[in-house]
Amino acid sequence: MNKFLLFAILIVLSLTGCLLFAFLVKIVVKAAQSAEATSDPYLILIKPKNLKFKIINDQRCVDIPAKSSLHIQCQSEHSLSWSFPQNHKEESHNIKNLATIESKCENRTGEQLCTSSFKLDSLTYEQTGEYNCFYYNNSESGEMIKHSQSIYVFVNDDNHLVVPHDGNPSIFIFLSSSTSSATVPCLPTNSNANVKLLKIVQHNEEKSNELNSAVYLPTKGFIFPNQTWTHETAFMECKVSLRNLTQSVTVSVQWTSCGDNCR
Repeated sequence: MNKFLLFAILIVLSLTGCLLFAFLVKIVVKAAQSAEATSDPYLILIKPKNLKFKIINDQRCVDIPAKSSLHIQCQSEHSLSWSFPQNHKEESHNIKNLATIESKCENRTGEQLCTSSFKLDSLTYEQTGEYNCFYYNNSESGEMIKHSQSIYVFVNDDNHLVVPHDGNPSIFIFLSSSTSSATVPCLPTNSNANVKLLKIVQHNEEKSNELNSAVYLPTKGFIFPNQTWTHETAFMECKVSLRNLTQSVTVSVQWTSCGDNCR
């Protein structure tokens, strides 16, 4: 009788262990699925083919000749959206009105797979910038979290070495005070270009040495983390050189109470 009771207890313990193990496996699988569901999208450059990426400040970048076609594909388990450069104010130049975007979601073996394709023909230098594929979802705390993948495209055009700023031939920066940090968006259309920022002394129009207090990134411009702006630094020249070519644009810094809202 004691042997039978002991055998029964062992069977119960064995079944309990199996059930507990199955429960733990289920929790781990759910956690893995949840982590996968909130992963960043997967972005692929379809066209042009066989281009080498550069990594600039942890950003994937690529140089593409002007008049080429750009085709990017993005995949995720969520519906996807796109953002892209807006270097021109006119609607006729808005990439949203020029690009073809095709998106679809389908169920595969019980899981949703969403694909979004972005196509833009006959690239122009004005379309240099970051192309971003993204989606939002809620965290456990209810906070909206953005998941994204991006690629920065330099549209190479020897006739236009500088990316326009809001469609203007010059760059205007509005700051809230004369001691504000600032980014001067002096951006090249070619990642191999040499870019300098010079201050202009108005009295004699003499151009001085480079402003060395800034950090320069080809995808962002000149970043001044702590700069006191005076009349001597309010007017500058952005100079972009590539091989034997050189182009310049003027930069005007103004400080007003409206700050960025002045634009």
